[in-house]
Amino acid sequence: MGERVGVGGGGGDVREVDDDVVGEGYRQGTLWLSPEELAEMVDELRAVFAARTGNGPAPNRRPHLVSAIFFPSGAAPDDQPPA
Repeated sequence: MGERVGVGGGGGDVREVDDDVVGEGYRQGTLWLSPEELAEMVDELRAVFAARTGNGPAPNRRPHLVSAIFFPSGAAPDDQPPA
């Protein structure tokens, strides 16, 4: 899966970041999933988010905006993707 990590302030400016240190960034890539695999992944992500939605403000916490967008990026091929 190819991915790019960065942050942008609008206008197309993107700088590379080390999100393990900074705590900000985005990940974008393509996953080859069947409808069943997609449903399973969505359920897993819901569980991850639900486990943290009860967190409230605290001295060591900052709010973080998290977005998940899922849409097909093309027609399904008749054969497997290249390895």
